[in-house]
Amino acid sequence: FDATTAETLNGGLGTDVFQATIGTTIGTGLHLSGIEELRWNASASAVSVNLTGITGITTATIEADATPNTAFTLLNIGGFPTLNFRGAGATGAQTYDGVTYSAAGASGGNDSVAITVGNRGTAMNASGTSNVHTIGGALTLSGIETVTVTVTDGPATFSGITTGSTNLTNFTATASSNLTLGTVNSTAAGATTTSVSLAGVAGNLSATFNSLGNGAIVTLGPGNDTFSSAASTGTSATINGGAGNDTI
Repeated sequence: FDATTAETLNGGLGTDVFQATIGTTIGTGLHLSGIEELRWNASASAVSVNLTGITGITTATIEADATPNTAFTLLNIGGFPTLNFRGAGATGAQTYDGVTYSAAGASGGNDSVAITVGNRGTAMNASGTSNVHTIGGALTLSGIETVTVTVTDGPATFSGITTGSTNLTNFTATASSNLTLGTVNSTAAGATTTSVSLAGVAGNLSATFNSLGNGAIVTLGPGNDTFSSAASTGTSATINGGAGNDTI
């Protein structure tokens, strides 16, 4: 399949996967139909793929690799598919490309994206938490107001999550082990995040939220959590620490 030509790939019936390694920007829309999952690996930083006009995608997967790159852009992705970070399925640390997820059809209302991180059901650590899922660059989710993160098979470290100039109103995360989110925010004028649910993080949490709005409610989990909202401008926030020895 040559993405630089008008060749068309039709997956037909069933649940079909299109997998590719991207080393240079693909500026024209790929001619794909009947494909439910796109699996990507970027072999260079600052490359993008134009997904204009592709419908029916339920999952956009970033495959683990030994050399994660940053600023891999999924441009004009339609239908708000799940953004899935997929480990190699072996015991050990897993690293992934950082992604900009640019949604087509974002309405400016309550558009949502689910982020999943897993190792194909294989525990990364026989014991302890030394092997970690690591996202190699900050995630940018353009046009998204509600974000849900689910991590399995081991601890995870994100390099931050932003919705850019779109108001991030709701954020939820669950994890089977420790979770480091980095800085989570939007650059929209005013502080807007009003609901942050982190009670489902089984291990220790570390996170900074810079856009908490007035009356925001934050719920932490059972671990020894570190949570900062020092740069937020909202007032009258409620932070429920849960169990563990938490630092706010």
